[in-house]
Amino acid sequence: MRQPSIEKNKFSMAVRPRFHFIAPHGWMNDPCGPGFDPITNTYHLFYQWNPKGCEWGNMSWGHATSKDLVIWKHSSNTSPALSPDKAYDKDGVFTGCFIPSGPHGEDGMITLFYTSVCHLPIHWSIPYVRGSEGLAAAISKDGGATWDKFAGNPILPEEPESLSVTGWRDPYLSRWESLDRLRGTEGTLYGVISGGIKDKGPAIFLYAIQPDKLFSWDYIGILTSSTPNLRRSSKWSADLGVNWECGNFMTLWDELSSSSREFIICGSEGGHERPWLMEYLDSAQDSVPRRTVSYSFWLSGSLIKGEDGVSMNMDFDGFLDHGCYYAAGSFYDPIGSRRIVWGWIKEEDLAAKYAKDKGWAGCLALPRELFLQRIPGVVKALKTPLNEITSVYALKETQSSRYVIETLGIRPLPELSQLRKDDSKLVENITLPLNTAEAYLAPVKSTRWELETTIEIREGCTAVGFHVRHTTDMKTSTTINFLPQEEEMAVIRSNSSTFSDVNRSDERGAMTLFTQEQCNQLVLEPLTLRIFSDGNTLEIYANERFALSTVIYTSDPAAVCLSMFAQGVDGAATFKRTEFWTQLGTIYEDQ
Repeated sequence: MRQPSIEKNKFSMAVRPRFHFIAPHGWMNDPCGPGFDPITNTYHLFYQWNPKGCEWGNMSWGHATSKDLVIWKHSSNTSPALSPDKAYDKDGVFTGCFIPSGPHGEDGMITLFYTSVCHLPIHWSIPYVRGSEGLAAAISKDGGATWDKFAGNPILPEEPESLSVTGWRDPYLSRWESLDRLRGTEGTLYGVISGGIKDKGPAIFLYAIQPDKLFSWDYIGILTSSTPNLRRSSKWSADLGVNWECGNFMTLWDELSSSSREFIICGSEGGHERPWLMEYLDSAQDSVPRRTVSYSFWLSGSLIKGEDGVSMNMDFDGFLDHGCYYAAGSFYDPIGSRRIVWGWIKEEDLAAKYAKDKGWAGCLALPRELFLQRIPGVVKALKTPLNEITSVYALKETQSSRYVIETLGIRPLPELSQLRKDDSKLVENITLPLNTAEAYLAPVKSTRWELETTIEIREGCTAVGFHVRHTTDMKTSTTINFLPQEEEMAVIRSNSSTFSDVNRSDERGAMTLFTQEQCNQLVLEPLTLRIFSDGNTLEIYANERFALSTVIYTSDPAAVCLSMFAQGVDGAATFKRTEFWTQLGTIYEDQ
């Protein structure tokens, strides 16, 4: 029997996200310039938008505002805040950043910096035309209602004269007290532009800017760089590729101690494809879309002052998200004293003609908080020796065989609980498998829900997780699967639909649990999950240090069930406490 195509079953195409941020219509990609204006007590979010179509092109900036980071209002459903309407940005207003002051530090103004593109194509695999990308600015004097591009644009017409680059874009600007201390300065703003150096590898270019001279960017040098396609571990580290995009720097703190570390979040292009995706595509039909190979990653290291200036080394690194999340942009939230990050969830698994049919393509992931996660008393991981897990820093405790583990912490903003419009459905102490039963049907029949769970895993457990978006006969299903022995979280999408022209490859990411010494006993930490389903969009968070975003195109409208499951010996896992919310509100003020 011939498999149906999406043209013959458009059920999933109508499932527009309700609590994920999305453009009014058309194509969207990178979040741009998230930030907070203390004068109006308003959060701002900009995004790459093509209001003229559902494919990449005509790159403009859309704009939305919020008072609480939960409910958002689009500034316009038809007109971008910034459009490619000048000679220096005629080929695109690319990604950039937000500063809540005027060009000379004036209150009551907002300044945007963006990449002005005057030549296409730009790609790491072809020769770069000097001056293709510049640095430009726009100013608002009315809280973001209207914008005027700086008459002196472009501020920087091209990359540094001494460099031959593979890319030079995505400005990010912020204070960095750690770098000020190292340089012996005070109150300096630092800007970074991401890209790469021809025949050498990806790099981030560092600039110094005075707060009262925002349009004067002084090049300091290369903040950090890599050899091409560096990957410190095939399991725990991302492929750093040959060109970087959307680099942000930050200092992150542990909530319970005075410990802090320097971090950079970034996107890489030009990396090697994930092996399970290669295997899937080798056997897939020609009609199945191929993804752009990219990685969203973080690295942590120390700032160093040397003869050639300042730089940052790499002590450990990992994935910011293991799925189809990219182009992360962050800001420091002075209200919550925290680092907030937004990212783009790609829709590359769907052919462009179907995006046009449904009227939109792409959305943003839920806003997340980044922090330094610090776990004391660690003895071991599930399988991999601690010194081989390149995404953690293991500090030996004094006169002990235990370690303090440090890594990037990541979790959804707590304010998102405001979207819950019903009381939770609570399920407690479900032990599986038991008497040949592997699964327990949860009280959920919806495509939109949130769940939180704590799972105790015992020796002999081979898999534990949830079957989501499934039919009662399980012919259609998606499986969220934690595999303890493989130290891996997997989203199995092969049975998510019968569409013949959708990419249904797995999503996979490294994830382990740590055994800690507590009161002279060895205790394995539980698996804690927080999962959001919003129509086609699925986000998974584990133990506040793992994130995976993906998209599911389900062919059967009856695929609304959710089940808990475990495999292995009887009693391999216990779902201690699981809460479900099935009435989640919209994030849009006018809906």
